[in-house]
Amino acid sequence: MPTGRADLASCILDQKIIAFGGSNKVGTLKCIEEYNPVIDRWAKKRDMPNPKAAHQICVVNGKVYIVGDMFNSTEVIEYDPLKDNYTKKMDMPTARMWPSACAANRLIYVFGGTMGNGAVKSNVEEYDPVKDEWKKKKDMPVAKEGFSASVIDNKIYIIGGWRPGQFISSVEEYDPIADQWKNKSPMPTARMYFASCVVNNKIYVIGGLRDFGAAISTVEVYDPVTDSWERKEDIKTARCGHSAIEVNGRIYVMGGNPRFFGQFPDEPLSALEEYDTGFRPQAVNHTRKLSSTWGSIKSIEK
Repeated sequence: MPTGRADLASCILDQKIIAFGGSNKVGTLKCIEEYNPVIDRWAKKRDMPNPKAAHQICVVNGKVYIVGDMFNSTEVIEYDPLKDNYTKKMDMPTARMWPSACAANRLIYVFGGTMGNGAVKSNVEEYDPVKDEWKKKKDMPVAKEGFSASVIDNKIYIIGGWRPGQFISSVEEYDPIADQWKNKSPMPTARMYFASCVVNNKIYVIGGLRDFGAAISTVEVYDPVTDSWERKEDIKTARCGHSAIEVNGRIYVMGGNPRFFGQFPDEPLSALEEYDTGFRPQAVNHTRKLSSTWGSIKSIEK
């Protein structure tokens, strides 16, 4: 990326990856940069109104919703990419940083996170972008931060994270329609501040922290159909506080820190890596085995 950063959030719009905010040694950022995987180039976009880090992004009806941040904010911002403008929306009921959020059935669900006083939360809140309203939903079984939320077949999978004194490996399935939770097979590697994304109805969990030291490069994949985990090739650059996005069966991992940032204030990474999962959404039959490897680190022409 042109701007190295950690604690960023990203989304995909029109087959382009957009990275929002984050933090580096200078401070919290409001910059937005767009990556085109076809031509391997980054472009600068209009800044957010306020700097954001440790926030979450969801896309509903072609609009981007930004929730939470490291300032323990309740602010919700809507970004319209067609008009290239921002609109303030109804505040989130609970201020929180490092929550996880996802969109299902055109609604946004925000889970857990940490309060400004250090208390780890288990609460779940649902946002309707059309009505601009929030509702309280059933709490998570375990209060935590630094975990992921992924959607497959309208079920939400909460994976990993941290609570005081414990790195977490648990997996919980949330049914937003029934408002019910189920325990699933735990992740082999307990960790927090990792990145995850869904490819071909499987969840890829990449990097993160399993202690308050160096980041790990471990990649593990969860299959909800078999409720099982599989180890994959490690990412080339170990990192935490990064972001991952899937485009046409390839995973793009950007930013992050090489070590726990609270104890070791390294300059955040700008490196972008591409992983070919072998899956092609447009293909019906493969005539040969596709690759499943990490590609070279992408570079930017200065």
